[in-house]
Amino acid sequence: MAGYIGSKVAVVSSGAERKKVFTATSGQTSFTGLSYTVNNVHVFQNGVRLVDGTDYTATNGNSITLTVGAATDDQVVVVSYNTFQTSDTVSASTGGTFAGDVNFTGAFTSQGIDDNATSTAMTLDGSGNLLVGKTTQGLTNAGFEVAQSGQASITQSGASALRLNRLSSDGELLQFRKDGSTVGSIGASGGEVYIGNADTGLKFNSGNDYIQPFNVTGGSGRDNAIDIGNSGNRFKDLYLSGGVYLGGTGSDNKLDSYEEGTFTVSWLGATVSPTYNTAYYTKIGRLVYWTHYTGSTTISSVTAALRISGLPFTVKNAVSGYSTLTTSHQTFFNDVNVITGYHAINTNFAYFTVSNTSTGASAVAGSGKFMMVSGVYVTDS
Repeated sequence: MAGYIGSKVAVVSSGAERKKVFTATSGQTSFTGLSYTVNNVHVFQNGVRLVDGTDYTATNGNSITLTVGAATDDQVVVVSYNTFQTSDTVSASTGGTFAGDVNFTGAFTSQGIDDNATSTAMTLDGSGNLLVGKTTQGLTNAGFEVAQSGQASITQSGASALRLNRLSSDGELLQFRKDGSTVGSIGASGGEVYIGNADTGLKFNSGNDYIQPFNVTGGSGRDNAIDIGNSGNRFKDLYLSGGVYLGGTGSDNKLDSYEEGTFTVSWLGATVSPTYNTAYYTKIGRLVYWTHYTGSTTISSVTAALRISGLPFTVKNAVSGYSTLTTSHQTFFNDVNVITGYHAINTNFAYFTVSNTSTGASAVAGSGKFMMVSGVYVTDS
């Protein structure tokens, strides 16, 4: 307690606040001997709080001035507040701990965030990059990062790096955009995944083991509408272990075999020594086409009608398996009418015959002989 000449005053100091009580004289306006921080002071007159700047002025830190003079024995109380630190704060130099929630009405600036675990769980570095689960940028470091540029990167060791889960309905799981416009998506339909854009997509039907054309927008399959490649953008090779349905879906539309190759021609009925004994064939489905040119040939030891052995596939075992062969530029036979023959069913033989008969034709011994021969037949497989 301290006394002052003039008005009576009592001083009470408690912790962070300092209070002075004045008993005013008639018309008194000025009250001195104070110590306060500007804007950190309250003034009460007879228990009523006065309004700063209207009822009084407190601008110099050591006195206040009433706008209207006080009456005799009016009680004027001046309460000033000092700055203080509580135990629940953080020091810039020594740090500290907040026990409760912390709210910021302004900006928050940080050089990194540590969750106080055994290692840093999340870092917001000085460049504005957010790192979760790692402290260094780069795809070689496991964790999640969002760069200041907007690029996000995820690295996981030994497991999937990204999981997308859509609840309740079918539709997009991941949408791709360019300049704000959708250019494609990956989604789910009927428990299967699809990829594509608008009405052009593919659905991977694992339940039935096929990949189907798919309308992404409509969420349904699409028939007879989507091409694979085009005239100026072709795929190279197509490897199939089954067949190809051309022009329809019936069994007659299925092309289940295509083959090209060579075979060695063997001659029966005579000793035939050609310059070339390799023939060529193409098999499309069950239809076999073959062709051969002997070059200059020597014939000897004629014993029977001439025939070719070694056809690459067995001729169909049915009457409908019989088919013709044709010769040209041939000098194997004296009879110029020997220009045809046939494929014997259920064999790998082709017989030469005299035209319009079933009579086998025998070659004539000699040298410098030639033959061009080709045939088409049907096999059972």
